[in-house]
Amino acid sequence: MNKPNPFSQIPKSPSREAILSRLRLVARRWMEAVNHTISRRIVRFAEYHNADVVIEDLEGCRNTMKQSQKNRFDHGESRHAWAYYSLEQKLDYKLALKGLKLIKRPDRYTSKSCSTCGTIGNRKKHDFNCPLGHHHNADLNAALNLALRGWFLMFFRPTERCCCNGFIW
Repeated sequence: MNKPNPFSQIPKSPSREAILSRLRLVARRWMEAVNHTISRRIVRFAEYHNADVVIEDLEGCRNTMKQSQKNRFDHGESRHAWAYYSLEQKLDYKLALKGLKLIKRPDRYTSKSCSTCGTIGNRKKHDFNCPLGHHHNADLNAALNLALRGWFLMFFRPTERCCCNGFIW
C-alpha cells in the first residue's frame, strides 16, 4: 500500500501555497544540512588518510536510476529528489580548502565490473557475483572500482580512454 503524499493532505485554501512553500523550504534546508554533514565526514576521513576523493559522475543519473516499488519512500521521488550536485559542490570546496582533490569518474560499469579481476558480472540487490567465482558486496565492489579508477588516473594519466582487462577507464 502506498504511503499518502503529505502535501496532498493540506486542505485547499488561499494559504495552501504559503504552507507548501514553507514545507518545501524546510525540506530544502534539511537536505542542505544533511549534505553538509555527509561532506564534512567524507573530508575529515580523506584528510586523516591524506587521500583524494573519487566519486561517480552522477550527471544524468535520474534518467537511468531504477527504484523498486517497495523501496519508494514518497512515490518514487526519494532518490530522484536528492541534491547530488549540491553534495558534489560541498565536497569540492571543502576538499580544496584542505589541499585535496575531488576526482569525478564516469559511472560506466562501476557496479557491474568485478573489482578483483575486472570481468563483467551480475549484480543482484546487495550481492555481486563474478563469472570467475569472486563474490562481493555490490556497494563495496563499486566503491573499490571507483578507487581503482581514481588511482589509475592519478598515477598513469591516460591520454585517451582505454579498456584494460574488462575495466573501462
